Amino acid sequence: MQVGETQLNLLFLKEKQAEEVKLTFPKAKKILGFSFVFGDEFNFFVATNTQIDLYDISLSKQKAKVVKNISFNIAEGHAELFYDSLANIALICDT
Repeated sequence: MQVGETQLNLLFLKEKQAEEVKLTFPKAKKILGFSFVFGDEFNFFVATNTQIDLYDISLSKQKAKVVKNISFNIAEGHAELFYDSLANIALICDT
């Protein structure tokens, strides 16, 4: 769940247990989108106005590990994320 402009909380529920993993992006102004994906090396991504982070989330261990970080520089304008879940394609456009 997104709890702020630049923070996500992943909540793992298991029987009578709950584990929370906080993902914060202090250099970003806003999170453009996030989703689980079909991938061999990663299964979750977060796109902000400054980067795309690819994560390997282990549901059994209740852990999130960064696999790759792709940084970019978007001007102070408006950015949009377009994501096709069936094709696993993410596109970020700016003004």
